[in-house]
Amino acid sequence: QTNISTGSNNNTSGCILEIPDFITSSHDDDIDAIVDDYDSIQTLELVAEEWYRIISSRMAQELKEKPKSDGPLGEIKFWRRRYSVLTTLNEQTKNPSVQKIIKVLRIAGVSPVYRKVSEAFNELNQLYIEAA
Repeated sequence: QTNISTGSNNNTSGCILEIPDFITSSHDDDIDAIVDDYDSIQTLELVAEEWYRIISSRMAQELKEKPKSDGPLGEIKFWRRRYSVLTTLNEQTKNPSVQKIIKVLRIAGVSPVYRKVSEAFNELNQLYIEAA
């Protein structure tokens, strides 16, 4: 059984990218050992699939949102809220442990999962930049 840490407790978006404890406690030199461990790769694939689900769902939800009131103030509130939500999630994708998992998946050659998550991270970043 793998313990999962939940990252930041100050998450206003309600979306947390979970990270297995063996990643947060490992050093960068351990990447080759993680890549060679079948159980670790399976765990990381599941974690990355969940990240993809969380990010895709949140982005779809954000794209459906519209300003709640007419006029400039409604527009300003809309973009401030979107920026706040996306900042929290986007910052998690920059976490060194998250980046380590992406690197492990890339090195391990887990192409479908790596590609899906990388694309989701890129789309999230684009939406974040738009909101900024």
